[in-house]
Amino acid sequence: MLIICLKTGAFSSWDIPVDHGILFKGKSLFGRNKTYRGVIIYIVGSLATTVLLWSLRLNGEMWVHWVFAYNPIVLGCLFGLSYSLGELINSFIKRRLGIKPGGVNSHFTEIQYFFDLVDGPVVVTIVLIVIYGFSWQSLAALFFGVLIHWFAEFAMYKLNLKKKH
Repeated sequence: MLIICLKTGAFSSWDIPVDHGILFKGKSLFGRNKTYRGVIIYIVGSLATTVLLWSLRLNGEMWVHWVFAYNPIVLGCLFGLSYSLGELINSFIKRRLGIKPGGVNSHFTEIQYFFDLVDGPVVVTIVLIVIYGFSWQSLAALFFGVLIHWFAEFAMYKLNLKKKH
């Protein structure tokens, strides 16, 4: 969903940096690439996905994590916000390391790529475990979350929304 909005320019009026240009120790808090458009799209995408999984679980699909038996609106917002939080934490750390928004540091290329893939899914999984308890499905959700993130990154490179450094 974010990829489509970036490619088409949809909702670009929400491209307001979440940090509003605030500096922390002379450096950008998160960077210009972390915008309200991204946060809102993550929440809306999470809501849509959660409603779908809730419907499947409601119809007896036991492979769907049991947590999706709960209120899909609350879960969707929770997952979208926690995914965004993971992205913001990662951006905050990268700004402290002097990595520019959208850029890479040649000393951290592989490590940075790994953290760019797992930041959101890890925070979502932690929130899932803290609120609902541990299950093997939580680890499966982490794995699939990282896999989906990897496919999204691949698509963004192919659509020239991101450049390889």
